[in-house]
Amino acid sequence: GGAALVAKTLGGEPRPYVLYAASLHPRKNLAVLREAMAVLAARGHPHVLAVAGHPAPDGSDVAALERAARAELPGAPGRIAFLGQPSDLELAALMAGADVYCLPSLYEGFGITVLEAMACGTAVVVSDRGSLPEVVADAGVVVAPEVAPLTAALESLLLDPQRRRGLGEAAARRASDFSWTRCAEGWLEVLRHARDLDLPR
Repeated sequence: GGAALVAKTLGGEPRPYVLYAASLHPRKNLAVLREAMAVLAARGHPHVLAVAGHPAPDGSDVAALERAARAELPGAPGRIAFLGQPSDLELAALMAGADVYCLPSLYEGFGITVLEAMACGTAVVVSDRGSLPEVVADAGVVVAPEVAPLTAALESLLLDPQRRRGLGEAAARRASDFSWTRCAEGWLEVLRHARDLDLPR
C-alpha cells in the first residue's frame, strides 16, 4: 500500500503521511504546504509529506523545482518522501493510504488529482482558488492557500480520525457524481455558451 511505498522511499518503518500529488509548478504552492508540514512536525506530529511531483509542462526550471521539493523540511529531517512520478497503481495506493491529500494551489483549472483522491475515499484539504471549492464542495476542507490556515486545517484533521473518515466517505460520494459523461456534458455546455456569446472575431 501507500504506507509501504513511503516507508521504502524513506528507508524506514511505515509512517502516517500527507500526500501532495501534482506537478511541481510554483502555482501549485507546494512551498506553503512544506512550511505547514514543518510547523506540524515542530508541534510533534509524526506525519511525513509524500510528494508525487512531476515536472511542470510549461518549461519551468525543472531541476530547481525538484531540488526544492526534495529538500528536507527546516528543523525536521526525514519528513519528505519524494516519489517522483509513480505508476497509476502506485498513485492510487498512495492516495488511499494518505491521512490527508492536500493541494493548496494558487490557481487550479479543474484539479483532477483532487477528484482522484476523493474517489479513493481520502479526506482532502484544498485552497479556495479556481475550481477547487466547486469540485470539493462540502466533502473536504477549503482554506486560503497560506501557511497559518493550511496548518490549522491539516492539524484539525490529523488529530481527528473520525472526522477524516467521515470526510473521506463524503469525498467518495462526491467524486462519484463526477462521471466522465457528466464532465463531457459540462464541457459541451461551456462550449455552447461560448459559441452563443457575441465575441469579437
